[in-house]
Amino acid sequence: MKQKYLTPVEIALLLDAFGGTLTEKQRVYAEMHYNEDLSYYEISDRVGITASGVCDIVTRATAKLQKLESATGFVHRLTELREIAERLPDGDDKSALLERL
Repeated sequence: MKQKYLTPVEIALLLDAFGGTLTEKQRVYAEMHYNEDLSYYEISDRVGITASGVCDIVTRATAKLQKLESATGFVHRLTELREIAERLPDGDDKSALLERL
């Protein structure tokens, strides 16, 4: 699968799915950056390292997640499933399906 730029929302999805494959620092810093929308400077203040150190760790985490996306197509397939589910007639089944996706 061709590697493409992933949006912060897509990276957050990958963090949910594959966060366990990252080191603890990579996972925590990436979650702070992508899920809590903290800047590298804000994270560095919280954890006591330089902003460039945070950037390096988040960059390595993001690269690993992008590699996993390239290998699995997880976000691509999830997006396709959501688009198919959106086209279903409205009802309880559609709501339940969309909630699970």
